[in-house]
Amino acid sequence: MSDTPTRPLNASADPDDCPPRPGDDGIRWELVHRMKRLIAQGKLDTPERWALAEEMLFRATEDRR
Repeated sequence: MSDTPTRPLNASADPDDCPPRPGDDGIRWELVHRMKRLIAQGKLDTPERWALAEEMLFRATEDRR
């Protein structure tokens, strides 16, 4: 088995997973709209994600003591 990737690291089987380059204003608007849709569908603010975020924040503050 080779360690050499068979395709570029940013390549994706699903074109929706690769947002286009930023527009002239530097904003990737398709990504913004996709994220807003996911938030509206409740797919980003799950209890599991909040618990993970809290744990990461707790660990980060503990590491600074």
